[in-house]
Amino acid sequence: MTAAVGVADLSRGTSVNVGLIEGGSGSNVSAGRASATIDIRVETAAEMERVDRELDAVGVSDPRVRLEIDHYWNRPPMTAQPGDPLLALVREAAHSMGLDLQDTSVGGASDANFVAALGVPVLCGMGAVGGGAHARGEFIYPDAVPLYTALTADALSRLVDGLPPLHG
Repeated sequence: MTAAVGVADLSRGTSVNVGLIEGGSGSNVSAGRASATIDIRVETAAEMERVDRELDAVGVSDPRVRLEIDHYWNRPPMTAQPGDPLLALVREAAHSMGLDLQDTSVGGASDANFVAALGVPVLCGMGAVGGGAHARGEFIYPDAVPLYTALTADALSRLVDGLPPLHG
């Protein structure tokens, strides 16, 4: 697992989490089979390729052990588009409400990743405001729900006339 986790490079936006380890038939028996499921988040297709290469290079020291790595990227990375007209539209809506909306990247995965990979403007994360996503301490700020619902409604109303062309 150390070699897999060593592939992480947070400066490139790449995280590695060995989230599930299974195997063996008892605590006093050498495992005849074991598996690990690893969650990897990357920001670019080039990072996907680097991670694949580095994982493929992982070896074992015991000749009785066979290591198989199944590469299964279930989503392409969601890469920000410079001059994204949808983000600009939502920022304008936010500004009209007295908000200074900043964009951010959190390394998550959603269906928006598929849309972004097509080069279509898309936003993700217009939902609840809070913290601790997918953890026991996950929370939202209930008082923010009406404000961000209004922001979403305003942004949607501005889309009636369509988006200006992508620039940047």
